[in-house]
Amino acid sequence: MKRVPKGKRDEPLEIIWEDASSNDEWKTPSKGRLLKVLTVGYLVHECKDRVCVVQNMTDDSVSCSMTIPRSTITSMRRFKRGKKNEGRR
Repeated sequence: MKRVPKGKRDEPLEIIWEDASSNDEWKTPSKGRLLKVLTVGYLVHECKDRVCVVQNMTDDSVSCSMTIPRSTITSMRRFKRGKKNEGRR
């Protein structure tokens, strides 16, 4: 797994991916469905089969992490900070 350079961690990332769904009520069998999920966070690790994003970071720790298999990802988009946002943190 490759650790993402610190400068790239400051740019939020939007990931759209498909997740499994379940239903625990009695009903006629059906095909089921996949859920379309939108995750926004900071990329901290990536490798060929998965990415890991977090919602919160300090200088030396993270919280609220989500590991997403690349095979389920339909799109990834990085938000770059513009001059308008430079002073906000």
